[in-house]
Amino acid sequence: MKVGKRIMLTILAMLLFVEAPLSQAKINTNVLGKEKRIREIGMKLLKFYPESLPLEFKYEPSPEVTAYCEGNKIIVSQGLLGLTSSEGELAAIIAHEIGHAINARVIKEFWVCLPSYSSSFCASILLGAEMVGLVMKLTPAPYTEGVEMEADFIGTLLAYQAGYDPPDLYRIFEKLDSKSGKRNTPKSSEARPPILQRVAMIKKEIDALKSGQLVPQIVFSIFSRKAVLTPGKYRKEQLISTCRFMGYGIKVDAKGKEEIVKVKAPCGKETWFLILNGKVERKLEDP
Repeated sequence: MKVGKRIMLTILAMLLFVEAPLSQAKINTNVLGKEKRIREIGMKLLKFYPESLPLEFKYEPSPEVTAYCEGNKIIVSQGLLGLTSSEGELAAIIAHEIGHAINARVIKEFWVCLPSYSSSFCASILLGAEMVGLVMKLTPAPYTEGVEMEADFIGTLLAYQAGYDPPDLYRIFEKLDSKSGKRNTPKSSEARPPILQRVAMIKKEIDALKSGQLVPQIVFSIFSRKAVLTPGKYRKEQLISTCRFMGYGIKVDAKGKEEIVKVKAPCGKETWFLILNGKVERKLEDP
């Protein structure tokens, strides 16, 4: 009897020893699968930005509903992942965080002279007036009105080009707005613009993208050295409407069939484009 009991205890111990590693293996596989999904979407979105961004995409098994950009890492939590019901909604979140990374790089490498955002930014878009500017922060802070809207703007450009369903690009933010009333939010979130206000801005941007009045390639060509426009692909009117949407100054100098359009950012940085027969030919280094 004692021998039989000893054998049973030995078998039970062996089963427990085997089951624990198997359970852990299942957990690890689950984490890796979710991280792979996040990474694949992130890499798909990055294809539509002309610069090389060495970003890593990570999954965080936390119930907190959050996603954030930390250095060169973009982290999405289980809480936020569970809130999404489509790849497009998850892409909207990841694209927003990529927007933060792009924003930080642009400020660091190109436009360190930029002034602060004015509080009229939201109103200017919602009322249909010219935007105050794409990047208007001297120092990129994680949770401020201007930085969040810049990330929304850039993220929407990327996700729209990647072919995601436009309603998904703002539907997830509507869910976050509904969720925010049921959970404790960090104090830093108080500096963010209201989510529904951001949703209205994203809808406005999508309408401009659909109509061709806002062209992502033109936006990126203004502040990226590596962005190259296909000669003759875009009309002068699209260049002008894109710049006006961002609140940039425009000056056109006509020279026969050639025209030079000078684009002036709020910080004073100038970019020139050559226009031939009403089409954008190329960006000029120095007219």
